[in-house]
Amino acid sequence: PDRMEKKPGAQHVLIKLDCCQCRAGTVPADISNALSCELCPIGTAATAGETCQPCAPGTSANKEGMSECLECSAGRFAEATQSSECASCPAGKAIDSFGSSACNDCSE
Repeated sequence: PDRMEKKPGAQHVLIKLDCCQCRAGTVPADISNALSCELCPIGTAATAGETCQPCAPGTSANKEGMSECLECSAGRFAEATQSSECASCPAGKAIDSFGSSACNDCSE
């Protein structure tokens, strides 16, 4: 918040105090006002004091207000950015690693 401070022999001076920060998973509702915070949308995440960022391929955020995107588990993938969930590989395809953005043919 702003605060007025009186210094001896001087006029009032307006000092901007950057004391307030939104918690992880939230961002200021108004860029000039960190006293009011709103949740990051599904498919995005934010650490404290940062802006909401879309989840990268291979990760997802399945609810509002997440502080980090989660890696897809083995057998699941997220092809696009800003995914809300990881999908299972279709029949004939598989993944054996975490954080995958595509499935491989079982013959590979």
